[in-house]
Amino acid sequence: LNALAGDAGRLGITGKDGIMEFVDAANIINVALGEDLGEDAVKNIGKLAQMFGEDEYMGLRGAMLSTASAVNEVAQNSSAAESFLVDFTARVAGVSHQAGIAQADIIGFAAAMDENMLRNETSATAYQKIIMKMFTDTDKFAKAAGLDVQEFANLVRTDANEAVLRFAQALSKKGGLADLAPIFGDLQTEGAGVASVLSVMAGKADEIRSRQKLANEAYREGT
Repeated sequence: LNALAGDAGRLGITGKDGIMEFVDAANIINVALGEDLGEDAVKNIGKLAQMFGEDEYMGLRGAMLSTASAVNEVAQNSSAAESFLVDFTARVAGVSHQAGIAQADIIGFAAAMDENMLRNETSATAYQKIIMKMFTDTDKFAKAAGLDVQEFANLVRTDANEAVLRFAQALSKKGGLADLAPIFGDLQTEGAGVASVLSVMAGKADEIRSRQKLANEAYREGT
């Protein structure tokens, strides 16, 4: 418990109440998930609560337990590893938060990546590139998927996660890799893992949506 209090200090949490909140939540998470999460994962869960600002309206303890609940539920109902889910979410948190994508949605997306045996670091980097490209080259993404440009642009601004899912579902109707490869080239999303992530998105669009639904339900319940 003292070591967890030290972690709280390293996260910039000050004052007795804040430290006690972190230690209480971290201890529960350690008991439930400690072996599965790996080193520094509990501290990362605390960081995620701060990065997404969820600690401000849920309280640090509540925000941490909600994240851990989503991770636990998704991992129990899929072949994704808890440590992958936390690490992927931590890697893409900055871009996702700016894009207005909720933490539970990222956890659901991460599960699909791990279930399809994509490497954590590579798929996280590719995901960030896809999100940024979707904002800067919205018309290309809309046309590539055969979606109305203005409608898709509005969706990107108001619900970026839904835009990603609609894009993935549209790609899934395009056919196999031979049909998708020219589309990937048109999007000019160069870089390691981007084609792999787009391929998984195209092939597993419904699965991603299902994992996100599960993560969001568990996050809300925070048990």
